[in-house]
Parts: sequence; C-alpha cells; structure tokens
Amino acid sequence: MGFGVVVLLFFSDTGSCENCTLSLHDALRVLVIVADGVMWIVRRLLDVKVDRKPYQQAAVITNITPEDGHKNIAYERFTDSGPLALLPLRDNRYSVVWTVNDNQLEKTLAYSDDEFLAALQERFGFKAGRFTKVGSRVSYPLALVESQSLVQGRVGFIGNAAHTVKNGKASCRERV
Repeated sequence: MGFGVVVLLFFSDTGSCENCTLSLHDALRVLVIVADGVMWIVRRLLDVKVDRKPYQQAAVITNITPEDGHKNIAYERFTDSGPLALLPLRDNRYSVVWTVNDNQLEKTLAYSDDEFLAALQERFGFKAGRFTKVGSRVSYPLALVESQSLVQGRVGFIGNAAHTVKNGKASCRERV
C-alpha cells in the first residue's frame, strides 16, 4: 500500500480552518505530518493530550511609537524576567512583547501611559530611540505546552504542533 500526501491549510486565529477535507478515516490510510502551529486543530480532533508547565511569567503586548521611527529594525533584549522584543510595524510603530514575572504583571498593567513608557524605556534603553506613544496593553500567561505523543497511528506532529510556548488565548510568537 502506498502513502498519499495530505495538505491541510489553517489560516484563522479563531481555530477554524479552510480546506479542511481530511477525515479521521482518511488519516488512518495515509501518512499525515501535522504542522498546524499553535492552533492544534488536528491534535484536538485526535484527542492527543498535552503536558502544560506554567512559567510564572506573562507577555505584555502593546504598540509603541519611537520618536525617530523604527527604520525597519527589530530588536530583542534578554532580561532577567525574559525576552523583550520590538518588532517594526507600519506607520513607524513597534509591536512590543515584554515578558514580565507574574509578580510584576499587575503593577506593569496598572501604569499610566507615561509610566509605562518610562518603565519600558528604562528596561530597554535608547537603542531604538525615545518612545513617545503607547497603545492599549494586554497580557497573556506563558507556559510550555508539549504533546504527550508526537506520533499517533499514521499521524506525526512537528514544530509548534508538537510543543510551544503558549498562553491561554494565542501564542506570543503568533501575535507579533
């Protein structure tokens, strides 16, 4: 018996999919490599269990405007509380992913805009210039999530479909 190739395309942040025509019956007759990212649609359909290890950290997500624009340069700093990343967006704004320890989260989210910008500037430095404006802020708890099984029948899981840093709503890697 030969093996077929099945391509599944997932595009939505909500977990719905397009071109999802593979049935579980079909999956038993072909070799399927699942790389559906953090949405884990196929893994949920196959009821593959996961182990979740909370990091006692959260990702604070926002957008900021630097005084002199971003010049299409991304930055990442590795701090004692975790990574701090600035990723260029349109209109000379940065998407910010700031990892904070759980015991810092409430205070960080309670900052006024000016206080937040000052704390971020102090934490990041001036390599990207002076930060002048900040958008609304959200946070997501971080955890390591790993599949208990990387292979189930003729289905194998790779990449973020197998393991990832994940929060309750969306992966920080996916959101930025």
